[in-house]
Amino acid sequence: MIAPPEGREMGRVADRSLLLAVALARRGATFVVVGSAADRLATGQGLPADLDILVRPGAVPALARALTDLTGSPVRVQRLLTRDCSRFLTWLGPVDVFIGDLADTGAPDRRTS
Repeated sequence: MIAPPEGREMGRVADRSLLLAVALARRGATFVVVGSAADRLATGQGLPADLDILVRPGAVPALARALTDLTGSPVRVQRLLTRDCSRFLTWLGPVDVFIGDLADTGAPDRRTS
């Protein structure tokens, strides 16, 4: 895990997962936020401990590049594609990555990127 850039505030714990979603999106990743962070986005309530995201297989290479930047360690596309869930620790907190399609989950569609 790498340290946050100089001069950046981490924000309140409840907002770290949202800052992480923004950081991933700014680095070109496309994903759907799910879990407690999705509830936080929709309602403004709750304290997500991490960011849970759902990524389509075709978007994995861009996500791997974004995660490499935010973790300071190489993230391999193959690792993401061969696991049901992968956890990564970034300087903004943990992110759990699920590979699939939103239509397969039955979850409400709350997109951030």
